[in-house]
Amino acid sequence: GVAGYKVASNIEGYKDRFIFLPAAGYRGDARGHHGTLLNRVGSYGYYWSGSLGTDDPDDAWGLLFHSDRVSWNDDDRLYGFSVRPVLP
Repeated sequence: GVAGYKVASNIEGYKDRFIFLPAAGYRGDARGHHGTLLNRVGSYGYYWSGSLGTDDPDDAWGLLFHSDRVSWNDDDRLYGFSVRPVLP
């Protein structure tokens, strides 16, 4: 199997639907520089949303998950997070 996070709908009529987000890691280094360094593959998932950060236009909101945590974070857009397009 592939490590990741299953996101299920809680909307009536769609409760049997879900998407799977692989724990794809991210590109960039610990100082926030962009680049080809691939980090945390198989244990962490980082996915961009379509929303810019609250206070800084260089930031955007993203979903972070690993084995015991799921959260929304406001991160620098220099990081190479995954994008998961979903049709409405």
